Amino acid sequence: MSARFQARLWVAQRVTAMILAFCVVVHLATIILAVRGGLTAAEILARTQGSMAWGAFYATFVVAVAIHGGIGLRTIGIEWLGMGRAAGWVAALVSAATMEARTAHQGIDRPPSEKSRRFLFRRPAHKPSATMPKK
Repeated sequence: MSARFQARLWVAQRVTAMILAFCVVVHLATIILAVRGGLTAAEILARTQGSMAWGAFYATFVVAVAIHGGIGLRTIGIEWLGMGRAAGWVAALVSAATMEARTAHQGIDRPPSEKSRRFLFRRPAHKPSATMPKK
């Protein structure tokens, strides 16, 4: 394997690490803000599945994970486990395919329902609970 190709893999892993750092912060902030707002996981999914912006964000997130993880597993296989370069590539491809398959299983590729075609994080109308006095 050429030194130039190794350098490109190194750069690709560093670039995907930067993308992942941003995506993880946005993902965790979204979860924290939504849960503090009283939303359930089902309500969060209903609001994000119909959005092209969230779809693009999570697609970028998943592709960055697949590339970063694949390169990392290839490097671990070659340098630490003594695998040959071909076996390292197989580990990288299996890793990427597994991550992509798990994402597709989680429903990111499903078309949005009519109910979920709303603005990002639009709050539902407040329904008074049994303990709240009616006005």
